Amino acid sequence: MVQDADAVKTPGAELSGMPLKDLTTWVLDSGFRPFRARQIFRWIHGRMATSFDEMTDISLASREKLRETAGITVLRPVQEYGSTDGTEKSVLALEDGLPAEVVLIPDGARLTACVSTQVGCRMACRFCQTGLSGFRRNMTAGEIVAQLNWLRMSASPRRITNLVLMGMGEPLDNLQAVIPAITIATSELGACIGSRKITVSTIGLVEGIERLAGLEGQFGLAVSLHSAIEETRRMLVPSAQPDSLDDLEAAIRAYGRVKGRRVTIEYCLIRDVNDSRREAQALAGFVRGIPCKINVIPCNPVDGLSSEPPDDDGVQRFLEYLYPVCPAVTLRRPRGRDVAGACGQLGASLMERALREPG
Repeated sequence: MVQDADAVKTPGAELSGMPLKDLTTWVLDSGFRPFRARQIFRWIHGRMATSFDEMTDISLASREKLRETAGITVLRPVQEYGSTDGTEKSVLALEDGLPAEVVLIPDGARLTACVSTQVGCRMACRFCQTGLSGFRRNMTAGEIVAQLNWLRMSASPRRITNLVLMGMGEPLDNLQAVIPAITIATSELGACIGSRKITVSTIGLVEGIERLAGLEGQFGLAVSLHSAIEETRRMLVPSAQPDSLDDLEAAIRAYGRVKGRRVTIEYCLIRDVNDSRREAQALAGFVRGIPCKINVIPCNPVDGLSSEPPDDDGVQRFLEYLYPVCPAVTLRRPRGRDVAGACGQLGASLMERALREPG
């Protein structure tokens, strides 16, 4: 697993990334009275304060001490886009100027926030813009939560009902930040998003899936499988090579059993790569007996990559084989494609420039 030594640190303690339990420990160690922890937590994650000066029920002397010893992570928008389908994509500037891409997806009564967990990605999937852009660093827990809080403010008065960690990066490659971030997101003092409404996406890092299974809460798991044939999968997802498909299948089964809910299998359909009848048969065999749902997603065109989606007939042939033999299959149409906010497209705006020109 990746160490977080290269992550940017807020001067002093980064309070934005501390779950209430950790914040309480910090408050006591810093000489504050215990009740201050709930006050500070509610200000940051409930009222989404951007400075200690806003915390008017905390004494001036205590606020001054907080300013000297701690910080609140605040992100600012650099670019904002609106799609014709209602999807909203934004690029936020992290404290060192690097970009974090976020997406807001409306769907009836549901409003889903999609946040990033790394600047770039080291997984190098063959059809993904972020992987093409390379990897810069992990995000801190405070930076992940700050993305959600910015989206909550941006969406107001609408309420965000769902959270997916499917933006830039591989969440299970940065669990030391992801775990506190999703813990904070569930708090009734903040966003109050139930664990069943939070989904963590992964290309299939078995160790990370096992760690996620050990957490309290019924967090959703989405596995980007893309092929159930070992050779094809390793070509599409090179970083998946340490874990075999057998290992991944066992981890998915165990996760579903422990959490008591279906796992989502994401399958990016690429013309002449993983859209054959043989690939469909392998996928059906992989999920046999696993409580799951399969999202088939025709791949999105990405500049610099040759991957193309099958035509409508090719997609239909793939689905027609799966429907009778798989537990649940959904064709997911791209959202936000016209603003490069769809699956595989994040990282297309400022990422390359930011990686070429640090600072």
